[in-house]
Amino acid sequence: MGCILEELALLPPALAKNLASLVIDTMGIFWTIRNQNTFEAGKLKQWNLEPSGIEAEVFVPAGKAEEYEKRGIKVTPFSISISGLSGGQWCRLFNVDEVSSLGVLVVRAIESLKEKNEAYSFKDIITEVLRDERSDSVSKGAAENYFRAVDSWGVFEKEGTRLSELVSGGKTSVLDVSTLENENVCAAVVSILAGRLYAKRLEARRAYEKRLMGGGREEEKTGKEKEKAGREGGKEGAEGKREEIEVEGEAEGEVEGEAEGEVEGEVEGEEFPMVWLFIDEAHIFLPAGTETLASEVLINRCLRQGRQPGLSLILATQRPSGLHTDVISQSDLLICHRLTASDDIIALEAARPLYMQEGIRGHIKKMGSERGAALIVDDHSESVHLVRMRPRRSWHGGGEPSALMPGVKAEKREETTI
Repeated sequence: MGCILEELALLPPALAKNLASLVIDTMGIFWTIRNQNTFEAGKLKQWNLEPSGIEAEVFVPAGKAEEYEKRGIKVTPFSISISGLSGGQWCRLFNVDEVSSLGVLVVRAIESLKEKNEAYSFKDIITEVLRDERSDSVSKGAAENYFRAVDSWGVFEKEGTRLSELVSGGKTSVLDVSTLENENVCAAVVSILAGRLYAKRLEARRAYEKRLMGGGREEEKTGKEKEKAGREGGKEGAEGKREEIEVEGEAEGEVEGEAEGEVEGEVEGEEFPMVWLFIDEAHIFLPAGTETLASEVLINRCLRQGRQPGLSLILATQRPSGLHTDVISQSDLLICHRLTASDDIIALEAARPLYMQEGIRGHIKKMGSERGAALIVDDHSESVHLVRMRPRRSWHGGGEPSALMPGVKAEKREETTI
């Protein structure tokens, strides 16, 4: 996944400005991409490449930003607007049944605040909960404790981070959610972000199509108005001609005004780039046999419909068998490194395309144990390839740790025969 991220960041500026990359980092390892991979400079030289870092901005939950700064890691605080979650989503976040007395109270309080069409804080929610006359004191106390606990996580605020700060043309952003221990919270963050990205890309795609059709539509409408004016001004003479000209003038002015309005909307929409959304440890958000807060948005919008608006989803996992079955079947491109678990191989075999003459298991055997070897299954070209991935140019924070310091060789121990 890191190599794909690097290649997108290294595209020519004229192309890169139309794209944006956003990484959901569940392990806290992608902040290192800003540094050069000097550790593997020798391997990169064999590929005629040099170490280079990526210009990226790392976002962390606002409540955790100070901890990163103390460690010398430059980060930007990130938060989700509290009003971004519905009452039902809060219940799922708390693992509370919506039809229970506590669930009904939470939903009622949130919906009451949403009706005001204003941003609200956790203090506002707690106030709304405590003054609910139809709920008992036990439910009120439980709801208050839940919202106070969420407040301490530091990821939800009254005014959240704007999407334009997180995603913009030519920008690589890393959202580090590794400090959020609750997986439901991580899923809620991903659900809200993915939903907003999808909606924004729909607007941008509509604006793009309208721009392409704009000239033709204006000419067509003006032509129809002229025909109408000609029919209505059928009388010969100066009076009829004046009437025809007035109708044409009104029609042209009307079309001009509409076109100007459309252009303004298009420019605003087109400024939002096509997005590549990278999600590490994808089985956390899209598990097999169950759903999370992020499942509906990621599967039904991003995976099944994301191609048309220009939202690409890149999912990485070490457990294909733990992924939702729709993930593999809906993917256009599969990159598979060496697998040893039978369940994982079976999961990939279940979605094996008809154009593959040999099974996944057979291709994996051909890969051997060489580091970087991978199987690529491309639905677009209906082809299968065995490849070797190049080393990372940026520092690989997700590598395996070693007890030895870099460049230090282990001392050979003397053998003693007894």
